[in-house]
Amino acid sequence: MLAGKLLEQVSSAIFFNYHNQHNLYLAGKLVVRVCYSKAGAS
Repeated sequence: MLAGKLLEQVSSAIFFNYHNQHNLYLAGKLVVRVCYSKAGAS
């Protein structure tokens, strides 16, 4: 019971961490693209 609850918390933490890293990656890509286009325009 306790081990199952711990495993559930760990797996959900890994899942959320993966999602946050993926969102940061996408946001970083967007920022780089915007900065790149602004640098190219000026």
